[in-house]
Amino acid sequence: MRKGFLLLILFLSCLIFAEYTLRTGDIVRIEVFAYPEMTKDCLVDSDGYISYAGVGRIKVEGMTLSDIEKIASEKIAKLIPNPSVTVSLISYAPRYIYIQGITNRRIDIGINPVTLSQVISTVGSNGNFNIDSIDLENIRIFRREESFIVNLSAFYEGSIEADVPVFEGDIIYIPSKSPISNVKVLGAVKNPSSFSYIKGMTLAGVISLAGGVITNVGDLRNVYLSRNGTVQKIDLEAILTGKNNDLELKPGDQIYVPKIDLRYAYVTGFVAKPGIYEFMEDEPITLKRLIAKAGGVQAELKYIEKITVTQSTAKKDYSPSVLSEGEDILLESGAYVDVVKKQERFVYVLGLVKNQGRIDFQPEESMKLSVLIAKAGGFDSPQVEKGGTIKIYRDGSWYEIQASTIKEKDIDLEPADLVRVEYQEFYVYVVGNLATSGKIIFEPEEPKKLSTLINKVGQISEQTFESIQLIQPGQTQTTVLKIHDVLDGLKDEDLQNGATVVFKLREGRYVYFIGDLSQFITFNFDEKITLKRALSKANLNLDLVEQLCRVSRNSEEPIQLEPDIVLESGDIIKVTLKKPARVSVLGRVKVPGQVVFEVNERSTLRNAIAKCGGFITEPTEIFVSDKVIVYSEGKRHLFSVDQVESEEFNFFLKDGDFVYVTEKSPHYVFVFGDAVKNEKILLSHNEEFKLSTVLGKITLVNDARQVHVIYPTNESTLVSLKDIQIKKADLDLIDGTFIVIEKDLESYIYVLGMVKNPGGYYISDRQITALEALSLSGGISDWGSYNQIILKRGNESKTINAADPIVLNSISVKAGDILYVPPIESNVVYVLGQVSKPGLVRIDQYSTVMDAIMKCGGFTTRAIASRVYLFKGGPTGEPVLCDLSGTLKGKSVASNPNVSPGDVIFVPDNPLMNIVDMIPIIQDLISIISDVQGMVQ
Repeated sequence: MRKGFLLLILFLSCLIFAEYTLRTGDIVRIEVFAYPEMTKDCLVDSDGYISYAGVGRIKVEGMTLSDIEKIASEKIAKLIPNPSVTVSLISYAPRYIYIQGITNRRIDIGINPVTLSQVISTVGSNGNFNIDSIDLENIRIFRREESFIVNLSAFYEGSIEADVPVFEGDIIYIPSKSPISNVKVLGAVKNPSSFSYIKGMTLAGVISLAGGVITNVGDLRNVYLSRNGTVQKIDLEAILTGKNNDLELKPGDQIYVPKIDLRYAYVTGFVAKPGIYEFMEDEPITLKRLIAKAGGVQAELKYIEKITVTQSTAKKDYSPSVLSEGEDILLESGAYVDVVKKQERFVYVLGLVKNQGRIDFQPEESMKLSVLIAKAGGFDSPQVEKGGTIKIYRDGSWYEIQASTIKEKDIDLEPADLVRVEYQEFYVYVVGNLATSGKIIFEPEEPKKLSTLINKVGQISEQTFESIQLIQPGQTQTTVLKIHDVLDGLKDEDLQNGATVVFKLREGRYVYFIGDLSQFITFNFDEKITLKRALSKANLNLDLVEQLCRVSRNSEEPIQLEPDIVLESGDIIKVTLKKPARVSVLGRVKVPGQVVFEVNERSTLRNAIAKCGGFITEPTEIFVSDKVIVYSEGKRHLFSVDQVESEEFNFFLKDGDFVYVTEKSPHYVFVFGDAVKNEKILLSHNEEFKLSTVLGKITLVNDARQVHVIYPTNESTLVSLKDIQIKKADLDLIDGTFIVIEKDLESYIYVLGMVKNPGGYYISDRQITALEALSLSGGISDWGSYNQIILKRGNESKTINAADPIVLNSISVKAGDILYVPPIESNVVYVLGQVSKPGLVRIDQYSTVMDAIMKCGGFTTRAIASRVYLFKGGPTGEPVLCDLSGTLKGKSVASNPNVSPGDVIFVPDNPLMNIVDMIPIIQDLISIISDVQGMVQ
């Protein structure tokens, strides 16, 4: 039989090459011997004709090459006598077949005979699939008006007769193996998964494929095998040790490796890895073993104050020396051990030191201010050391000490003090016809006297200068001194920081500018002294002037630019200039960044947004601008985009203001099914949030009749696709809706929500278990709830506890059912800040703040346990201050309230941090967690 099949293939090949008939798209070459100019390549057009010069169109479709030679010779003979004509095939039109199912492709099989196995080999070699993933027994070929099933599995087992030829136009449907026939391995193995069934697969073999049982966690003696609704307990250890024979598996088998009933103890405090640690059945639970599992203590024993052990019988404190002594302490399962570190000795230092931040002191180290400055690297300049001010914040009050007095009067610091080092530069403005003028800076040790300034300026003579006018900041009256009184030491004056000193000449005509413009302007004897002319000599743009004042001995008199006024020689004019306004604009604008308003620009919020390219509001945009938040002079202002864009709106910004434009999240739905591309669909806010809108955005890849709409509220409905398309029906949607479009809705189950691969799964008319259904979807994700899985059948719903696989395996699921795994948000709180493992924590009705912190591994060494904040209902909810410092000292906890779903717990590392500072930090952290959860979903 095999020999006959090979002869048939050989015969067909010879027949094709010898008697090939032309088709549309083929190209033939007509050659006439001795007439090379008459050689031409001719394409068989869509009507089956070729065109040849001098002859016209010739019908050739269905003819052989010899037929065409005969016809061409007859027609060319009318042009030349006794032509010798040769016709050859240059190229042939492609012969397509169409692959569907496990992959969708069109391939050209050429003119040689091709078999089904060759097609599978060709398509699979391109990385589309491997042979193990194909259901070889159910390959269907559609040929013209008929279709038939091909069982190709025998071919791959050695029977060549099972292979069949394929022909042009065939549609070949190659199905993938149904996941229902896979063997699933769940529980305490390294890589729980679903594996394609292979004949001869055994229990030990599939456990090996799953990475093996997790050492000291999986219970080898009590492995469960589920098959056709029955559960069998198997001793895998006996199989692996050769005591029992290995067990051959069948398609659809499910293996569950449970965890050993573990014993455990808690450890928190000053250890490397606080948390819960498990002990094997024959392993003693002792204090030293527990601390060793936690990575040991974080430093020498001298840093530990005590070790508190709480058990069902009593609570007892132990000396740290028990960890170095020979005898160990036996613990009960569930014991709570707190390794209490001695009170941390640290101070926060800010300002003008070389190394700002938290400075820690060793237990034996003196907590003096001088030691702190030394540990911070010293002051950042000699000026700070000589004239700086040190401020110490303690118990709600500030204390000051001069930096120069530390050596004579050192002071003791207390843990958590805040120390700020400041230095205010002392300077004076000098105006006049001097070699040294402008801003004059005083060293810290220099007396702040007029006489000191005279010495710093130098070269002052009675012959040149008549008097000195001293203008102190914040005072309307000025002081005028004769120059000889000052030079002779008869008079002196204290200087204030920022004062202006004008040296007036005995001769000449001049004007002095002070304030934002510090200049000495001279005039010729025949030159008229006017305000505008003086400003012109100072090269000052008049548009930049905000205010001008004439300074006399007793007052400051405002003056105007228009009309121009005549000045007296020696007049002092104080100039105040307009200043640019710098505003930061961030968020959902086209070009976020800093906006600068020049002095002649209107610094309105509307203009600031325009300078950033405007709001993002185009209809094509999914994420658009929503609200505008302005922080100005310590106040928060909120506006809508429409308000800001209106012509009447005029909100003026000031220098240093901050603007943030929030974004409006788009509507979204999830689309699943074998009739569509599985994806998340986003809709802009100007689009109707209806089912018809979503259907207009997707492409159906297979025929479908019905649409299954499943709302996050667990309500669902079926609607005819045709009714939506002809606008006979439509549905309003809400965010997070699942839209399922399958070719055959009646043969699918749907596993949705927080699973790894949500979607529809084909089971035909079979019934499977809820455990199998979850396995098909890859299992419950990290964000899924194990306690409240919902099985929906028609109008009825049932809640399942997925924590017990035996229960899951006893519940039947059939086609049309919906299995929904809700997120764990409904029973979690956020624990953020200084805990070992911040994040989401599951709770129950009895959980407290301390319980949640314990589940996150306990406090870090930087935690301020006396100021833990509980925000009820979220970061903007009512804050409750909790003092949990007793846990670090082995005492009772002063305040440990119960928590509710959605609460936020924040453990700070800075005792001075207030609630206003915490809220943006908390919101950012929750936003990151929510973003991750959204991506997982």
